[in-house]
Amino acid sequence: MPWIGANIGNAGQLTPCCAYDEDASLSFDKQSHHIRNFKTWKINLLDSVRQELLDGVKHAGCHRCWEIEEAGAKSPLNKEPVGSIQLSERQFYNNHFGGDLDSFNLLDIAPLEHLSIAFGNTCNLRCNMCGPYSSSSWNTEIKQNFSILNPFKHPINDQEFVWYESEDFKNLIPSLIANLKYVRLIGGEPLFTPEAIAFLEQLSPSVYLNIVTNATLLKDSVYQLLSKFKQLDIVVSVEGVGAHNDYVRYGSKWENIDANIQQLNTLDNIEYFNIGYILQHYSYYTLIPVLQYCVDHAHIIRVQTVTWHDYLEINTLIPAQVNDLLEQIEKFIVDNPVLTTVVQGAVPPMYITNLNSAIDYIKAVLTDQYKFNELNRSKFFKFTHSIDSVRKITFDQAFLNK
Repeated sequence: MPWIGANIGNAGQLTPCCAYDEDASLSFDKQSHHIRNFKTWKINLLDSVRQELLDGVKHAGCHRCWEIEEAGAKSPLNKEPVGSIQLSERQFYNNHFGGDLDSFNLLDIAPLEHLSIAFGNTCNLRCNMCGPYSSSSWNTEIKQNFSILNPFKHPINDQEFVWYESEDFKNLIPSLIANLKYVRLIGGEPLFTPEAIAFLEQLSPSVYLNIVTNATLLKDSVYQLLSKFKQLDIVVSVEGVGAHNDYVRYGSKWENIDANIQQLNTLDNIEYFNIGYILQHYSYYTLIPVLQYCVDHAHIIRVQTVTWHDYLEINTLIPAQVNDLLEQIEKFIVDNPVLTTVVQGAVPPMYITNLNSAIDYIKAVLTDQYKFNELNRSKFFKFTHSIDSVRKITFDQAFLNK
């Protein structure tokens, strides 16, 4: 990615890819790593990242991928089809582009082939594990309930998130998209953002398009636009089924998401259709129903751990809950023999291979990375009380049927 890719974040900041952790990188400066300085950034400011990768050094900003791989994802040398196994972003893109560092040198900067882009923070939902950085709706809710919500999530300056309105960016678009082979559109909610839609309209139909969407508001015109691309890789974010969804991904309705998932699956150009799931505190209640939904509908699932808020991590579950969740997973496997039944000479369907890999990853996280944190657990319940006091569905209603 530091050679052929770029990620433009919600506030216009530049990183090699969307998994890059700018806060962990010692060389990251928000002023110079901004879309207004794109050409300088691509040519000069990624030298340290490229050099460390060439030297076999695990660059600090790339730690998320190393951690996923160490938790049980397969080797990057594995050449199975993308989407069939639990991959880090590094493995995913190396497989997709046939990454081989032996063919690169420090100064060999290829034309931009991969672009991940978030058009600000425009979003219609207030997902509990999200915040104002990726949701304008969260930003509004905090401002309306400042004394209650500000201790947990702080409002941001809306003007920082409309960088795409600048003439600098508009003038950059022709050269930005000239050689693109792969575009990943993230948010906010990209299919709810007019500027993101307008950007898609300018792309060549030959571009491989990956979209991460909440699948809540999909107009007929959006379906028509998606149909123009030769290949689609769609990730629908799902953190729960039924009332679980309506609580964790607040502002959405499960029946609408389910209907849109079914309609998206009718598109002829879909190569991969994925359910994106975040492993977090709520997983004690939501994980098994989501896994069952994927089995029942033959959906691939991509799992990642929550990264933004320590009070939502699995470490806020007590040990008894983690042990119970592991037992629930084992029961789920027994109750769904399709996961373990191997027909001699037959290749298992991709969604089965992927589900098993995802389950192995989840179990590895629950056993190897779990460490109970009583302080963060207390913060979790304080956060829960704060949002429950300003919303129409409470934790007890969603998970305890009270």
